[in-house]
Amino acid sequence: MLETAKTTLRVKFSYFMIALTVVGCITMVVRGKQAMKRHESLMSINLEKKAQLRAEGASPKP
Repeated sequence: MLETAKTTLRVKFSYFMIALTVVGCITMVVRGKQAMKRHESLMSINLEKKAQLRAEGASPKP
């Protein structure tokens, strides 16, 4: 009887984890689409950071 309860708990927990994974995937898709509407991408963010670092490196040091 105790083994049956453990098995049932494991199955419920695995269903919960599956549901969280699906919700997380849907959330990331929605956030990605919103970021694309704002014209944000990893590539543009990376290029901006590199340009900022180059500008800081080119400035004269005191």
